[in-house]
Amino acid sequence: MSPMEPGVRLISFVRPALPFDASSATQRTEAYLEEIAKIGVADCAGFWQVRRMLILLLFLILVLTTIWVGIDSHRNQIPVGNKPYSGGNAILWMVLCVVWIAFFPVYLVKRAKTLQERNPAASAPVLASVLGGLSIVVVLFCVVGMVLWGTGIKVVEDQRSASQATESKQENPAQNAPTKDATPRQAGNDHTGTGADENSGQATQPSAQPKAGSPEDRLRARLTKNIEDLWRGDPDTRNARVKTISLTHENGNEYTGAATADFSGQEKKFPFRVTYDDAHDNLSLQMGEEQKRMSDDELRDDVRQTIEKKWAENPAQKDIRTKSITLARQSGNEYAGILIADVSGREEKHSLKVTYDGSHYSYVVGDPPLSLEELRGQVSEMIEKKWRENPKSKNVHLISMTLSHQSGIEYAGIVTANVSGQEKKLSVHVHYDGNNWTYEVE
Repeated sequence: MSPMEPGVRLISFVRPALPFDASSATQRTEAYLEEIAKIGVADCAGFWQVRRMLILLLFLILVLTTIWVGIDSHRNQIPVGNKPYSGGNAILWMVLCVVWIAFFPVYLVKRAKTLQERNPAASAPVLASVLGGLSIVVVLFCVVGMVLWGTGIKVVEDQRSASQATESKQENPAQNAPTKDATPRQAGNDHTGTGADENSGQATQPSAQPKAGSPEDRLRARLTKNIEDLWRGDPDTRNARVKTISLTHENGNEYTGAATADFSGQEKKFPFRVTYDDAHDNLSLQMGEEQKRMSDDELRDDVRQTIEKKWAENPAQKDIRTKSITLARQSGNEYAGILIADVSGREEKHSLKVTYDGSHYSYVVGDPPLSLEELRGQVSEMIEKKWRENPKSKNVHLISMTLSHQSGIEYAGIVTANVSGQEKKLSVHVHYDGNNWTYEVE
């Protein structure tokens, strides 16, 4: 089962381009912060989505133009430098285009000059020059745009941090009031440490502190706040509180996980997918619909469908058909049961073990259970082996053993043994769950 359900909500902030006009920067930044506050997520995640698109566009332009340089230089025999063209010049031009921003324009100029020298009467190759120049403009635009936009986001984030610090001081004046230090600063000095500048009376700003905890700890804290802020905007979920956050690192900045929350005493679980850039403290969150644990019957049917699908994909098992499955919860996330399959017209029973945590399940189909005669034979062999290993019973010999199924996993029978020349009958009890068995002789 996929951890993400269809109803996915994308929580991100995509802001317009930030003008860098010093006279209006503060007002515009405040407007961006108000927009962020409306959706409850301060992350500017839209920038990273656009940046990925720009990087892809740059990559395509660089690759395609480099390939074109190799083909075109070979077709038109454009030499490198002043020497005549040779077969390796095309490859050399492509290698030089690794430093694209420098050598691609050089190639365009060299191409136009070479073709003009060969045929002065012909018109200049306008199309290739225009397209090449356009490619250069697009590349420069993408690079400069990413740099300027990233700088703009940094301005927004710095302004937001300063705004939050100011609001915190206003809401908790007692916590921000200067406190006196009981230890004098210098002998003979009547002043005590107040955390303020003695001449101005203004509180000094504390030095920047490094980020505390691991990136995953910081991500959990951000997720808890963002999810609760999101729920707070809905009357039906405003009192919900996140209890735990489980995280699985997929790759790069990608994580998946689930948030377990308390909804008025009822525990619910919601899957999510998140992209988190710890260096820039940017977060993009996708919340899925509530995960509801399957009932035993739903789990049994789902496991049956999965088993049949796997068998159908395997040429050696594609003719096997499932006749029935029994499944019962043992303890915690563990389930056990019996799978009855039709194998080429022959009925086989297999043990089945399932582990299901409410989100995902795994299963193991065991070997076919032992028949009654096979179970009796194995138990009788084990009894004789144990008697031989024990000095007190090494002269006891098993004559015969009967065994019958009682109920569930319970079996019972009679062991007839020769004890110092005398025949004795002992009762035996066997527990067999389809995988393992134990016995007890009385």
